[in-house]
Amino acid sequence: MTTVLITNDDGYKSAGFLPLVKEFAKEFSVVPVVPDHEKSWIGKAITKNKKLRVKKIKRDNVDLFLLNGTPADCTQIGLYHIAKHRPDLVVSGINIGLNIGTARMLSSGTIGAAIEASFEGI
Repeated sequence: MTTVLITNDDGYKSAGFLPLVKEFAKEFSVVPVVPDHEKSWIGKAITKNKKLRVKKIKRDNVDLFLLNGTPADCTQIGLYHIAKHRPDLVVSGINIGLNIGTARMLSSGTIGAAIEASFEGI
């Protein structure tokens, strides 16, 4: 079965996150790894000087993995420490704000998580 890692930069309480996870779960094995709170405008930052912690919660009967790091951290931790098999696809979003124009794209944590996946060949 195809495995999809799903993340964002707006956190697990973002209006579009859980519906996106549920929709993908209808057809795929889903690994939702998301910041434990909003981390917008952080680009592709990776956490350096603090210990990252994962917390598993259940919301609307869906298992979610919350990370106290950046969206790019979520991609890395999801790929190498949470997913049982290498995901076939990483989906980052649904984003609350606009990611239009180079300046916004390079600052977006949502896009930063996707860039991190592309560096890993996904």
